[in-house]
Amino acid sequence: MKKIYLILVLFAACFTAYGQVVINEVLYDPSNNALDGDANGDGVYDQEADAFIEFVNGGSTYVDMSGYQIWDDTTNGELRYTIPSGVILAPGGALVVFGGGTPMGYYGNALVLADTNVEGMNLNNSGEVIIIKDASGNVVLSFDSDALSNNPNESYTRNPDITGDFEQHAANTSRLFSPGLRVDSTVFARELHLQGIIDFTTPAGGSSGKAIHLHADSAISDLSNYGIGVANNGGGTDGIEFPLPALSIAKGDDILIVRDSAAMEAYLVECFREFEHIIVDNVGAVSQNGDDAIELFLGSYVIDTYGDPNQSGSGLPWEYSDAWAYLTDTGWYAAMPDCTDETENIYLSSCRYMGCPDVNVSSIEVEGEGGASTITTPAGTLQMMAMVSPSYAADTTFTWSVDDEMIGTISSMGLLTAVSNGTVVVTATANDGGGTEGSASITITNQGMGIASFRTNFVVYPNPAGDRLYIQHNTYRIDEVVLYSATAQEILRLREDLDVIDLSSVEAGVYTLEIRSGEEVSNIRLIKH
Repeated sequence: MKKIYLILVLFAACFTAYGQVVINEVLYDPSNNALDGDANGDGVYDQEADAFIEFVNGGSTYVDMSGYQIWDDTTNGELRYTIPSGVILAPGGALVVFGGGTPMGYYGNALVLADTNVEGMNLNNSGEVIIIKDASGNVVLSFDSDALSNNPNESYTRNPDITGDFEQHAANTSRLFSPGLRVDSTVFARELHLQGIIDFTTPAGGSSGKAIHLHADSAISDLSNYGIGVANNGGGTDGIEFPLPALSIAKGDDILIVRDSAAMEAYLVECFREFEHIIVDNVGAVSQNGDDAIELFLGSYVIDTYGDPNQSGSGLPWEYSDAWAYLTDTGWYAAMPDCTDETENIYLSSCRYMGCPDVNVSSIEVEGEGGASTITTPAGTLQMMAMVSPSYAADTTFTWSVDDEMIGTISSMGLLTAVSNGTVVVTATANDGGGTEGSASITITNQGMGIASFRTNFVVYPNPAGDRLYIQHNTYRIDEVVLYSATAQEILRLREDLDVIDLSSVEAGVYTLEIRSGEEVSNIRLIKH
């Protein structure tokens, strides 16, 4: 059995970066019980290939691991593996080096490498001190392969991660190992990930609707450590095609890489302002056609991918032609292809981009039907009209109101009814809570002199009324008078002394006066001052 037990040694003469990279987990003795020891997830147990060393950057700065070497002895040993150029370990990030094979398991956010030499790392069991050197030959980490030799059939891991002592992995968990993951199987930190892939069809046409959406999981001191690649037509990776600029990014920031910022702003409208950073690609690298995979690089190594670089996505679930794809809490979701075709903006499409906020009403224009601004017939009506902008607001409903119901009243559907002469202001108020409203003034005339006649047998006056209302009825018999509020509640009912009605106890407002004579019923809209 090959054994690797690592003890961190810090050298005062080394650069600061040395002290922040630790060896966090080691599997030197994979279990040979069926696939219990298949740490690299390739479906095959292999004593050499499934062994691994996990490094973690416990500091707050980037560490370039390019050229770091794994040696199997301090004196007579051999160089077993050299970390390739371009491997950068972000703050809080993990790197796993397997002894061989093709790692296919789940490793969280970790970078994963494998020794492809015939012998693999092939570290000896005993009688040596394994060392890690940087590219200049400085010893930066050391571990004693004799320290533990009880053939554990599981890894040794720090608990807690990064700062704790080593213990056998199953001592406090149900797993035998967790390459790329913390001891509790949660992921190590990452700084940046692919959040959305965009291939809109915009009115501007061409490549103006192509973009890549990134999200910062942590603060990033220098975005230029990252880059984007587009694997066109399933032809495999093309490496970094668009290096990102040197920017400082705050945790939680959203970054949009676009071909045409003006066209994208016009198409995303309010959604465009959700991005803290807009990066314009002036070289044409952001060239995906809706069936192309996208790769995010840290240094020279892919840390995140959408789609399959070795396969065209046309007709596959991850295709996003003339549409988009977005990373949700449950995984990637691809909108229906062609859903942005022939649309003015994303809110008018059938597939609003995820993360775009609801839009409130920004303005309301109010006028009478046909542009009318007057009512000139007694108790006449005018249908009021309201135009809400933008038309793609999340809630385009509104509520009608008037400033003086003694001059005119309005229904929930916007039908204005004249009550008395004067000017009434009609207002439509958006129901989305944003407070937007629009108004129009309507002049009402020819509503009489405050005298209402019923047939030729009785007259009611004045209207508007004060504390007294008079009913002149000659010889025509009145059986009952009932006064109703605007909400149809009975306020007053009289069956005698109907010549003068005392309204002193009635509050100012608009009412309906009902006069009953035999089987006949007459109603008049009454205003009380």
